[in-house]
Amino acid sequence: MELVFDLAPKSVSVVLSGVKYTLRGADAAAGAHYNNMRLAGARMDDGKIVGMTGVGSLEPELVAMCLFTEDGKSIALATVQSWPYGVVSALFNEVKRMSPELDGVDTEASIKAKIDLLERKRALLKNAGSATTGTSV
Repeated sequence: MELVFDLAPKSVSVVLSGVKYTLRGADAAAGAHYNNMRLAGARMDDGKIVGMTGVGSLEPELVAMCLFTEDGKSIALATVQSWPYGVVSALFNEVKRMSPELDGVDTEASIKAKIDLLERKRALLKNAGSATTGTSV
């Protein structure tokens, strides 16, 4: 088995008031920050998420982590927060479109990886003697 990845980020050109930017899909740091903020805002009851609080800055923070000037400099969060909400929301939705893993959306690659993992686990169980022995992998 061989895992092959293209590390070039997905990106789109964005023009805001005549200024050109590049919006990239979330990298690992942006994805981790986004998920940490989501989990921190989750209200739990009996082990279930029943609401969210304090997650209003999720959108501008993710956009700020994924939006770059033409020369590759990141955009300050305060700058993104000063833009109209409709603009920030549209940019946020585009980042999520380019990064479906942020919300756990399966892609063909993620499904293949899950199948490969399960097949390896099954092979280990078969090699251990019996799938009913409770061998953990």
